[in-house]
Amino acid sequence: TYSAVHNPSTATVIARTPHAGGPEVERVVAAARQAFPRWARTPAPQRAARLLLIIGQRGITVDVPPSTAQR
Repeated sequence: TYSAVHNPSTATVIARTPHAGGPEVERVVAAARQAFPRWARTPAPQRAARLLLIIGQRGITVDVPPSTAQR
């Protein structure tokens, strides 16, 4: 099942998120722990670029202040 995610300023539904039980959460936490050391060694501009790519692939738009844009 899914839950609606609301924009708190407008109360409009902006996304849906699946419910996860214990086994799903444990798998996600284990994967995050395994990935973290490599992610932490990745320079911040590269991390930002990867995150922007992922959200762009999902059709999400964000405002990125010029001071944080990849150089």
